Order: sequence, then structure tokens, then C-alpha cells
Amino acid sequence: MPRNFCWKRRGPSLENTPRITVEYAVPEKASAMNDEDQSTLPIDSATSSHASLPENSWSPDASRLEALAEFAAGAGHEINNPLATILGRVQLLLPGESHPDRRKHLETIMSQTLRIRDMIGDLMLFARPPAPQRAMVDLKQLVEAVCLKQKPEIQIAGCELEFTSELVETTTGSHNKSGEFQAYFDRHQLSIVVAELLRNARQAMKENGGIVRVHLSRITDGDLPQLQLIVTDTGRGFSALDQRHAFDPFYSGRQAGRGIGFGLCKVWQIVRQHHGTIAIDSQPEGPTSITITIPVEGPTKP
Repeated sequence: MPRNFCWKRRGPSLENTPRITVEYAVPEKASAMNDEDQSTLPIDSATSSHASLPENSWSPDASRLEALAEFAAGAGHEINNPLATILGRVQLLLPGESHPDRRKHLETIMSQTLRIRDMIGDLMLFARPPAPQRAMVDLKQLVEAVCLKQKPEIQIAGCELEFTSELVETTTGSHNKSGEFQAYFDRHQLSIVVAELLRNARQAMKENGGIVRVHLSRITDGDLPQLQLIVTDTGRGFSALDQRHAFDPFYSGRQAGRGIGFGLCKVWQIVRQHHGTIAIDSQPEGPTSITITIPVEGPTKP
């Protein structure tokens, strides 16, 4: 599953701390992972500006990622079959078990089996992503709903959550906050994207608290309207190594306090299916911004 991304080092920030930006974009060649719906895979020329790599860029081995996706699909399928058998047996035994210790052991087996099942689901989303089920979605309402659902967990972690939105006409420089944010998206998949980005931000700030800022904008540059979502946290940032592998499956930047290696991988795959791009802008000590840009017209329509 090839992908292109560039690694660009900026000059020193105001704090004399090097800032690194990593940008991920979908390759123009359709992936073999979704042969049944090739119409969803080619990227529109308007969203492929990151495909040209600068002198200091870094590119992954595309063949390695293809092999990894193929392995993930096979391994997920083979593991899921015996796992389903184990889960079925536990579900049969648990209702009739009255001994406290044995019941506790069975409950542990069941909870851990369900955990493995969820991990396999994440693995298969990377390896065999379903084609988006597109419908007209108001992305502003969707983001607000996910933020409302995630807000209690963010507050429990000692963090604050802010959400803003705007319409921007780049040719005139005008701003209008009363416009529409509608386009043809997969509602469920985009909800996963927003939830994972909020979870990623919360995990980065779980030790010292901070603010999660979510900003949604519709950017119109001539005939190329795009929706852009930026999630910024004030927690510990990504190291250069973490940024280079941020969207690799199985990779976990635990030293940055960010997840177990599947969340951002799912985000990248879903955004890819919507012909979008992802950019990470981070300093090692924070803050970190993850920007998603998805075209409104053209390939996003069913």
C-alpha cells in the first residue's frame, strides 16, 4: 500500500526549538487493496500537491508497506478464526459458572479475547479498508457531536476542549462563519477520524493537562473548495523518529504518550479513502497540530 510523504525541517521557532512537518498524501496510482471500487482511489490533481518531494524529503519503502498490508490481512484472518472459537466457548461456559474464582478467570479470558478482536478489527481496517458509504454530511455538525461525546473524557484528564469553525475565500480574503460545511462523506468513518485525533491529543496531555483546539474551515480557492480540520494539543510532541513513523501500523510513540499504534493508522487510511491529505506539525516538547484536508467536490461525490 504505497504512500508518498515528505519530511521538511523548518528553521528555529521563537523558542529556538526545531519544528518538523511531516505531510502524507495519497499516490496517484490506485492501491490493490480495494480492487472492487477503483473509482474511490485515484487522487484528484487538486489534492496531490504534496506528491512532489523536496531535496530533504524522506520516503518509506513502498514495497515494504505493501507486504505489511498483505501480511496484516492474512494474519488477521487466520487469528480471527480460532479467536472466534475461544470467544464462543467462553460465552457458553460463563452463564453456568457459579464458582467465584472460575467465573473471574472466564471473565478475564472473555475481556482479553474481546480486546484482541478489536485489535484485529483495527488491523483489517488498515489491510482491507471498506469503501466509504457516502452520503451528504454536515461536517461541522459531525465534529461538534464527536467533540461533545469526547469532552467528558478530556475533562477527566484535566484538559480543556475548544471548537471553532469558519469559511474562508482565499481569493478575496473574506471570512464568513455562517456558511455550510456539507459534502459527500462516510459519516461513520469521519466520526472515527475525529474521535481518534481527539484521543491522540488527550493521551499526549494526560500527565500535565492542557488545551485541545479543534478548528474546522471550508477553504475556497477558485473552483477548488476543501474542508480542513486541524486538531492542536499542548501536550508533549512527536520526536523526528515518531513523526516519520506516525501513521505506520504497529508503531507506538509511547515516549510521547500517544496510543498503541493503531489510531493514527486508521485515520490515515480513512482520509486516504476520501482522497485527502494529512500533515503533522510538531515540536518535541509541543505543541502538535494534525491537519486533515479533504476535497469537497469531484471525487468526494458518489
